[in-house]
Amino acid sequence: MHKKIIKRVKEVIASSKYLALSCDEVTMIDNQSWISIHFYVVGDWCHIRILIYLQQVIEGRGVDNLIKVIMGDLKEHGVIYNVNIATKLISFGVNGLNVFQGVHNDVICQMQNKYSPHFEGIHCTVHCINLVVQTLSQIAIVKSIEDLLQSLYFIFLTTQKGILSFWS
Repeated sequence: MHKKIIKRVKEVIASSKYLALSCDEVTMIDNQSWISIHFYVVGDWCHIRILIYLQQVIEGRGVDNLIKVIMGDLKEHGVIYNVNIATKLISFGVNGLNVFQGVHNDVICQMQNKYSPHFEGIHCTVHCINLVVQTLSQIAIVKSIEDLLQSLYFIFLTTQKGILSFWS
């Protein structure tokens, strides 16, 4: 089954006209760094998200190592085998950290210089929305509304009457 899925992923990526790459690096509570690598393609007027790999970053979180991890995973898993990344990659979405979207020597600049000169670096929309929500949560009325919604959620989640009324 795994081989069939991988084969299908490779076919979808190879047949797509354009690709959008997205990476998100997180540091876990045990101080280990992980990076998730996704491709987004549009096929038959549908937006398709493909998780390529979840990789532990062992040798540091510097620009050169992150590029090595990203491109290494794409090559190792056969994603960019026979795919001209320079002509297909149109955007690269990242979480806004300086190492990804700095001023001069970040991952986006290096990827543009080495692999695909025409793609656009994008600050991930989900991260932007999260920053807005965090900022708004500091306003008293918004905090009160969030607390109310969370209380209602727990009532519906934990009481039999709440569960029955939610599903009826």
